Amino acid sequence: MIKYSILLILFIGIQSILSSYNCCVPSQWQGSSLSYDDSGREFTKNYYYDADKLLVRIDIIYSDGSFNQSTYSSYASLTQTGTEWVMNNLDGTCYQTGPDFWNAQCFGDKYGVPFSSSTNKINTFSNPSNGITVITDIYCLPVSITNKLANLQFKFFNTQAHVSDESFYQTQDSSVEQPNSSSASSSLEGLNCTEPYQYQSKCYEIASEAYTISYCYDPNYN
Repeated sequence: MIKYSILLILFIGIQSILSSYNCCVPSQWQGSSLSYDDSGREFTKNYYYDADKLLVRIDIIYSDGSFNQSTYSSYASLTQTGTEWVMNNLDGTCYQTGPDFWNAQCFGDKYGVPFSSSTNKINTFSNPSNGITVITDIYCLPVSITNKLANLQFKFFNTQAHVSDESFYQTQDSSVEQPNSSSASSSLEGLNCTEPYQYQSKCYEIASEAYTISYCYDPNYN
């Protein structure tokens, strides 16, 4: 009887640990995702994430060549708002937006996307209240992110737990020096970006208490 009681306690303890499982992406990672907008057009997003230097770059590239945009975000510290630039890679124009605080990319109960299950080294986090499901590998790198309410799904590929291209924060303008977290603002300001303005955008967000992944585009842009 004592033996079975001990086993039961161990089982409950293990279940408790699993149900409260949380994870965060590596301090550096990069990868791409494939998705479709509400018109059925295919687009790819490239992600470059560096929590050591507090730099993030996200590219949005439409397969039909109609849209190619890069967003560069830099932060002086975890407690200060950052600065963000949006670069149109088709015509070279750029504008500043933001500010925002650094968003750690984490999943689990404490981050608003509760742990659901683990099978074959694949972890699933899901929040039925907002329709968000995140599937990660054993390194907490995203495999897929789904937002049922927005009818969006991002399938990730070529993810890796480091940034292989150290110049990921350098724009396509070769005259701009590769910035680090302390010089990123001054380097990108050299692109003569316009002042912040109200971007006429249509946006979808995949958000939790700890992070936000946004997909936006300007419906007036052809």
